[in-house]
Amino acid sequence: MADTPDYAQVQPSRRSKRSRRVALSAAIASGVAVAAIVTVTTNVLSKPETSSSGSGTASVSSARASAPEPIEKLWPAAVHEVPAKLPDGRQVRPRLMVDTTKVLLTAEASFEKANGLYTYDVNNGEVTKLADISLPADTILFPDGFTTGQGRVAWWTARGTDDKRTADIWTVPTTGGRPQLVASAPLPPASSAGFVTGIAITPDRLAWSAGNEGVFTVDINGGQPQRVEGTQGQHILSWPWVGSPGTVGGNEAPFQSVMNVETGEKRAQTALQSGSPVACGITLCVTHPDRSMVAQVQGRDGRARYEMDVTGVAPQPLQLDRFLSAQLPDRALVHDVQTGASAEIRGIDPRTRYRARAGSNIALFARGDKFVVVDLTAIH
Repeated sequence: MADTPDYAQVQPSRRSKRSRRVALSAAIASGVAVAAIVTVTTNVLSKPETSSSGSGTASVSSARASAPEPIEKLWPAAVHEVPAKLPDGRQVRPRLMVDTTKVLLTAEASFEKANGLYTYDVNNGEVTKLADISLPADTILFPDGFTTGQGRVAWWTARGTDDKRTADIWTVPTTGGRPQLVASAPLPPASSAGFVTGIAITPDRLAWSAGNEGVFTVDINGGQPQRVEGTQGQHILSWPWVGSPGTVGGNEAPFQSVMNVETGEKRAQTALQSGSPVACGITLCVTHPDRSMVAQVQGRDGRARYEMDVTGVAPQPLQLDRFLSAQLPDRALVHDVQTGASAEIRGIDPRTRYRARAGSNIALFARGDKFVVVDLTAIH
């Protein structure tokens, strides 16, 4: 399942079983379950010094900041431990923050086969059921792409055969209830970013991007989907921003070019200084010059912010236009490229990795019999 607003879990033995179960093409494996394993060895400039140049770019100093701090010290309000099982023993998976205190969980009948929605209250540990998720007999792609907004949770599933597949887009109130099928549409072949590559909820419409076919919207209460003009090959980054390429597990940085579908404004990475982008958001990109371990955080206007020391950074989107996450053998890192702060999480399970998505508002790691959920919206 490509492009989830939470995280795509990578456990090879389970993934191979799942691939056989759904009997889809290798595109699923490449666009769905490939982790962008980011190994960031870092410390950034504490107070960068920039100066304008005639080309519109800027030079940067080479001062370095202090080492990453424990996340419990740096961002104590943002880090939460969530049990990996419900009280009845079923496995769960954190998907996103529904609000400031509740984590959305999916209960799984089997690996990645979600059949129930719950919330976990980080203040008192209370688990509340929101909804059952029905899975028709011809389901071939299971609930994924979870996002939230306007008092609703949305996700997608797919049914049919390899020759004829239909995507179903669902919503349910964040207070709970019966899921509503908002739209059904032909599921195009997967792009390198996957099948349904992003979902967004606006005040009156539901939007999603699919394959390389572009962005579609439908009335929030249901109706006939409509393609958004000029979005062929585009994927949802953060509404109303879309871009290309989408989130992938390969060597190409996602969202090097972005466009506002409401205003028509376009922002490309052509203004950036020389080097290959490794991470991009709406306003910022991180570029990695050739044959150098020093990456630059830059605005899309080409103005350099500061430098980062990096080792083996894998391409990824900037979550909320500011966060990079990394998982090393002995620890995880969450880096705020807007402020230069970075936090480390010790004791994580190196066997389980999660791929950050543009639409996600959490960073997720496994630690023992719990998850570590970092609420990125709580970092100010």
